[in-house]
Amino acid sequence: PPQPIPSQSPTRIVASSTPQWTWTNAHCKAWLYEVCITLLNYSVERAQALCWKFLGFGPTLYAMDRSEWEALLGRYDGMGVYSLLL
Repeated sequence: PPQPIPSQSPTRIVASSTPQWTWTNAHCKAWLYEVCITLLNYSVERAQALCWKFLGFGPTLYAMDRSEWEALLGRYDGMGVYSLLL
């Protein structure tokens, strides 16, 4: 499936990639897209729509608290993504 924004990383970003502080917004969206498709079983359309809501860059992924992830993804999916980043 296509990524919402093409990653400019030399290696492909996948759900098991470790998000980096130096990642751009596009890298973060690509990672979140892969997590939504691979781990959360979202449809391509749902994953793309959700990824476009993410604002920020690498450090933002780690700075978001559990409630912010839950607001973005719903209670259980948000809790899961938050836990991935711990």
